[in-house]
Amino acid sequence: MTIHLLRPAAGCDSLYTLSQRQKRFRAPMEKGGRPTPIISTKRKPARGDQLLKGGSVYWIIKRAIQARQSIIGIDMIDDPNGGTRCLIYLDEELMRTEPYPQKPFQGWRYLETSNAPPDLGLYVPGDAEDEEVSPEMLAALKETGLI
Repeated sequence: MTIHLLRPAAGCDSLYTLSQRQKRFRAPMEKGGRPTPIISTKRKPARGDQLLKGGSVYWIIKRAIQARQSIIGIDMIDDPNGGTRCLIYLDEELMRTEPYPQKPFQGWRYLETSNAPPDLGLYVPGDAEDEEVSPEMLAALKETGLI
């Protein structure tokens, strides 16, 4: 069974900000491999096997799920400050999702596939849709049938 992670994009106020942050936080998935976006956490997800069966990270920005990225790997590494850290490797493509309101929390939560919002299309920085319309406005436009 596939499961997903729900994670706040702390400090990001838009998909553009998240995409720019991910350009700075990358790591090679294997030695000599191409650097990919990562999430670095203290603990490994207990349901990591299910995440690797087609799971994604669903990003919460401005109190709404707005995008997702496929999880392509999970690895434990030694932390230079002592202990270990978990790296979650992500696909480079950010997929816009239908905005879905979400209460704030810290860390991550698991998200069942049946509760995941549908995709709207690939996020490309600089698109006409790029951050000009709030998630609330997108939801209202969809509800009225304009999108």
